[in-house]
Amino acid sequence: MIAPAGRAGSFPGTSSAYVSIDGASNAPASITVAAWVQELGYGVGGGMIAERRADDGQLGWSLSAAPYYGGDMIFRVSSGQSSAPIGELTAQLSWYEWRHIAATYDQATGARAIYANGQLQAAGTADGVNGIGYTSSRIKVGEGFEGNLDEVSIWDRALTQAELVQVHAFGQGSEQHQLRNQYLNTFVTPCARELMRAPSS
Repeated sequence: MIAPAGRAGSFPGTSSAYVSIDGASNAPASITVAAWVQELGYGVGGGMIAERRADDGQLGWSLSAAPYYGGDMIFRVSSGQSSAPIGELTAQLSWYEWRHIAATYDQATGARAIYANGQLQAAGTADGVNGIGYTSSRIKVGEGFEGNLDEVSIWDRALTQAELVQVHAFGQGSEQHQLRNQYLNTFVTPCARELMRAPSS
């Protein structure tokens, strides 16, 4: 299911195949979730690229690929409380090709956005959502997603479009990007190290 370090992860689209990450020390008020995504099928249960959800099902945030739910990419945020409003944003995108997908949420303004390859695809305000809930310390990557994921990353603020253009270009311009277009699961870039610091202005 998961490729060795330095390679993309291949996910079969089942609810039992995912990566679980301890996010206990990561509870930002604002957030950017991003990944290189190659969607190959419908998957199951919403096709999660990444999400943070409590065991009782209460949502903190999620970024999913679920065309049968009305949008190819769906970004949701919620306070994590029972019956709390869920701010949902969708964007229609094509399948099969590799794309850099990013979703942002700014708690101060409630603004949310979805970007593909640094270009804005959808934007809106999370009305009624009073911040992100963190009732679970676990982050799941790839649950129910059918396809390939690489460089799944989380920032503790809403990156600007200019910064996301930089992040996309950083991977797009690499020598390994050419390999990824030729051979499955060979996309290797220094993005993981680059994401440890904020993109330059």
